[in-house]
Amino acid sequence: MTETLKRTEMPITVRVARFIMTLQVAFGLVGLAWAIFAFFSTFHLGIGLILAATATLLTLTGLLAERLRRRSDRIRWAAIAVQVVLAATTVTFKAVDRELYPSVMFDADVLGPAIVITLLLVPPAWRWFDRR
Repeated sequence: MTETLKRTEMPITVRVARFIMTLQVAFGLVGLAWAIFAFFSTFHLGIGLILAATATLLTLTGLLAERLRRRSDRIRWAAIAVQVVLAATTVTFKAVDRELYPSVMFDADVLGPAIVITLLLVPPAWRWFDRR
């Protein structure tokens, strides 16, 4: 006899989180191109560090967005951690540049990760990642 496996569909919360992470990577690539241009035009060490951090965070975000399908709880928590780092680096850069105002919390660089974190922590996402 053939047994049919019940395959549960990815909840909308996780799909939206993946879509936002994909948008983060797409727009981050534009920022990465700008950072590469800025680095090679000045060879400034600070820009090189920002370039390395941007490339690392973009790579991690892209990999984790793709691997959310695996339903591994470790991948979900890793995605949440990367989103926390994304938001924290934006707030830190704004604080260092003395541009930290309450409106910064509504920037896409902070609001996007906050939405992804929230979507990955709601009960439908918990249940979907909990099932194996």
